[in-house]
Order: sequence, then structure tokens, then C-alpha cells
Amino acid sequence: ISFIESKPPAPPQTTFPLPTTTAASIDQAALAVQRAFADGIRLQTVEILLRDNEMSAWPGGIQQQFRVALPMIESLLMQLKRSPGLEGRITAEFLDETDCVGLWQSERLAAVVFPTAETIPALMKVGDALSGERLTLYINPQWQLDGQIVSDLFFIGYEERRRSERFARSLETTYCLEQRRVIGSEVRILRCYPGAWQVYTYVEGVRVDTTKDGASSITLRTPRATSSGEWRMLSASEQSRPTYERLVELLNAAEGGKKQGWFDRFLRTGHVGGSGRMANAAAPVEPLEPVEPVEPAPDKDKDIITGERLD
Repeated sequence: ISFIESKPPAPPQTTFPLPTTTAASIDQAALAVQRAFADGIRLQTVEILLRDNEMSAWPGGIQQQFRVALPMIESLLMQLKRSPGLEGRITAEFLDETDCVGLWQSERLAAVVFPTAETIPALMKVGDALSGERLTLYINPQWQLDGQIVSDLFFIGYEERRRSERFARSLETTYCLEQRRVIGSEVRILRCYPGAWQVYTYVEGVRVDTTKDGASSITLRTPRATSSGEWRMLSASEQSRPTYERLVELLNAAEGGKKQGWFDRFLRTGHVGGSGRMANAAAPVEPLEPVEPVEPAPDKDKDIITGERLD
């Protein structure tokens, strides 16, 4: 494999919609992969959002993730194999059953799910197939590229470790839908080739309650559990995957001040959940929770059923 370090794309003009269903995200991923392959990018990283119900993030264990990922990957591959030049029967096997590293491949198309640093030598062989012309996807890799991945490769020689790390860094992420929790806010990151990285935050629905006492009235606003809320865009032009610090910066800019941590929200609102995110500064969201009556402690000298005294 010839390694070519991935470079940030030129500033794109296209903004892609944030998918709100699993089917929409797989359709979007398939189109992104096809566009990149048409541009000559055949070794691609794809990151799909795994969830336990419709588009809610859910990490789970690796075996649970594999069961959730399986129908999504099969749907993605079925769409891709309909493309001219990618047809063919696809077979499946495990490269590492313990870590659920699965491989799907045909003559023209291959996909590896949950690839690990330890399996990189095998991944390079998969990418070398068909004289280096096969489209190969590495789906939801388990290594981290924001630091050194060589620590996961201590069992091989120095040169092989360097080669494995160069390989991992040479892959271009052509599709990514990721959800992270950043200082109490839900954030989604979207990259759809050839677009830039886009960042969204979730804005909760708000319920307004008005109580009247004579001539005065009080309006209370509180997060509404029954509201679906909405995802609000924070940035559409990040030229590389935003770091945690960058996400905090974007949230701060959107909220007009320093983003509060859970302890600050607890002091202000009385509970960790805090207020609705991205609330209108002119109408701060305050919690509205009923106060449960305190039951008196039982009298040890009375029967708890009849109430009669025990003499």
C-alpha cells in the first residue's frame, strides 16, 4: 500500500443535512462513499452512529454494538454493490471474533467493522487486494488518532509499528456521524464527503406555565420531557475533526458566554440537568418540579394497618 497522508479538503460550498433516522444516515453515508470513490479515494474510514432506539447515541459493549451495527453495515453494502464496478457476491468472516472485528468482501468491495490497532497488518492486506483497486471501508475503527496509537502495537517491531500508524493516518474519513456529550450538552458531528465537518447541538423543547395570584402572574419555563426538541447548527465549515476544546468554544459562542459545568448548573438550578440548552437569554429557563409531600415517620407504638396502639 502506498501511504498518502490525508489533507484537509478545500473549503467546500455544500452543507449536508443532519440525518434524524438510521435509514437516512446510511443513505447519506453510501452517497458520500460513492463520491469519494469516484474521486479516487478507495481506502476510506466510515463512522456510523450506533443507537438502541431511533438515532439516540448508545455506546454499549462491543458485542452489543456489533449486533446493532450488523444490519446497518449490510444495508450500506447492499447500496454500494449496486454501483457500476462494485457488483459481486459478498462473503463475511471474522478477523478477530473476540473483538468483533468483522470482514465483508467481494472482488471489488470490502468492509471491515471495528478494526483494531492489532489487526492493522491484516487490514493492509485487505486493502492491497485486487492490485490495490478495491474499494475498502474501515467502519468505526477502535483506535484513536488524536494521540499515539503505537502503544497498542507493543508486540511488533518498531518499523512495523511505524508502518501501521502511517496506514491508520493515511485513511480519509469520508463519512462520520458522531454524538458526544460536551459539558452537559449533546453534540453531533457530521462529515459527509466532500463537505467540511459540521457541528450541531441539541436544543430541548420548553414548556411555559403561567400561574395567577390575584393581579399578579408568574411565568415559569422548564425543559419539556415530551418535546422532541431540535438539533441546531453551531458550525458548517470545520476543516478538520473538531477537538473537545473546539466544541466547547463553539458552545460558548452560541450561548453568549462561558459554558457551565454540571456543578455550576446545580448551584443555579438545584439539579444537575440544568436548564434547556441554548435558551433565550431574555427568558432564562428555570426548573419547575413538584415538591413531594414528606410522609411522617411511622409510630412504632401503633399497628401500621389498623392504627391501633400496641399495648
